[in-house]
Amino acid sequence: MTCGGRMWQKQQNRRGNRPGNQRAQGMTMAVATTHVSIAEVQRSHQDLISAEHARAAGDLDGAQRICLGLLDRHPDYVGALSMLALTHMQRGAYDQALPLLVKASMLNPKDWVSLTNAARAFLKLEAPECAIRYLEKSLMLKPDEHSTLFVLGQALMTTQRYERAAEVLRRACEAGSGESAAPFWLCECYLYLRRYDDAAEVLMQALQTPSNRDIQAYAYMLASSFPKDIKLDLDILGSLDGLGEPQPEDEEITQFNAAFTRGMCLDGLGRHKEAWDCWVAANAPLKEKYEEQAQTHAEQEKELLSICLNWSPREKKPEKEVDKCPPSLFILGTSRSGRTAMENLVGTLPGVEMLQEHDLATSSAQYVSQHAGLLTTYHLCKLPKELDPVIAEIYRKRLKICAGGAGLVTITHPSAIPDAGRLADFAPNTKFVFMRRNDDDVALRIFGQLYQENTNQYAYNLNAIYNHISNYRIMVDNWLEKLGNQAILVNYEEMVSDPEATLQRVAKFCGLKPPSKPGLRIEDDSGCAGPYRKWLRAARDGGNSS
Repeated sequence: MTCGGRMWQKQQNRRGNRPGNQRAQGMTMAVATTHVSIAEVQRSHQDLISAEHARAAGDLDGAQRICLGLLDRHPDYVGALSMLALTHMQRGAYDQALPLLVKASMLNPKDWVSLTNAARAFLKLEAPECAIRYLEKSLMLKPDEHSTLFVLGQALMTTQRYERAAEVLRRACEAGSGESAAPFWLCECYLYLRRYDDAAEVLMQALQTPSNRDIQAYAYMLASSFPKDIKLDLDILGSLDGLGEPQPEDEEITQFNAAFTRGMCLDGLGRHKEAWDCWVAANAPLKEKYEEQAQTHAEQEKELLSICLNWSPREKKPEKEVDKCPPSLFILGTSRSGRTAMENLVGTLPGVEMLQEHDLATSSAQYVSQHAGLLTTYHLCKLPKELDPVIAEIYRKRLKICAGGAGLVTITHPSAIPDAGRLADFAPNTKFVFMRRNDDDVALRIFGQLYQENTNQYAYNLNAIYNHISNYRIMVDNWLEKLGNQAILVNYEEMVSDPEATLQRVAKFCGLKPPSKPGLRIEDDSGCAGPYRKWLRAARDGGNSS
């Protein structure tokens, strides 16, 4: 399952032009007012009420003018700072809202509202750890505030802490949450945890409560993500038809959630031509939107491929290094290649901690590059070899924290593949399972999937998808050759046809004992591209995909 919920949340406030606001930015150094008259207090409060009325009516420019006037007179007016920040957030200008909210929380550290709104801005700016710190402070002031719990649940899901996220989101729902999306985020969290019965119960209960079109489309997307053997009392396709035509007030993500979900439903019903046409129409605007980013991604991937092909291991790996970090298993492959299914298999072994798409490698690269005074990079392979001792120390320390007392940790973050060589250097007891699946099956499932905003930008262009699959295949072959007994290849088709034999093989590879009667079953999606192959190939080769 992908991050439709997170992408949906990123679109919650309608985006618009980001007004350059030099006066607001310059206010942080202003001197606070020492004395004001009662008349001025009343006048300022009335102005703030007028600003709120303007904001509520959609007159964001008018609300900002009033707030700027207030802050010219009273730079430490917390209400005006917060109101101005809200107008920026409604425009999607979170980078302009954040300094105002930080100043508001500095002036009034006991204001849980400013802390929570600052956390929302941090989360939108992809700084979830900062968001979590602010939210924890806010909850110390108001422990059962449902809006704060909801945002904290989102932040925890963003950082793959699904167990804790589920607990927090459940509390948000029990608190009588005014955030009608909270139960659906809880459902998505349960899906990540494979708690399908809990997910189904939460989803079906939440669907009984009236909600707007944006949330409904998100809910039907979640419903389509359940395994086929989990039967929901819900006609997803009929429910999508009930949404009707797109409305002007819809969030952008709503039409995409609905379109991709419709395609999956039609595919499941065997209505392949309708499904294909639906996916082609849904992908077209996203292909255009991400065209420049997809080109950048292709250039970066080409550079990473070159680095991989030129990698050579360190001449000597001291034995004592093995004792410095717990055993880890990276399960790597393209999107939709079966990484999650493979991790779920390994997760049945005793002592295994599944970290899913944990950003251990990318966050370690980010930390080291920034602290070394380099441009930020998220790939260990791009860091100079002179930093190897620092990288090794940071990586091992973080790995120990993630592992806790586990005998083996598994990670499935696909972006770690260029770093496989250096990971093997830094932690010699690291092993790799590389997943491979039929190219057409992978391409179809990527093309039929809506991804989190600003990720997998190649996914909406079939030519780019096939190029990505080809590059990934070359990287896998390279690592299988260079990593020797630290790596094996698992074919998706073999895994789904005989999961027990696959688990036996991987367990032996990791030095673990598999259960004697695991009773394993994996949903088999092999051959899914069969009815679509002619359209896939035509689109890949630049022909008519219809």
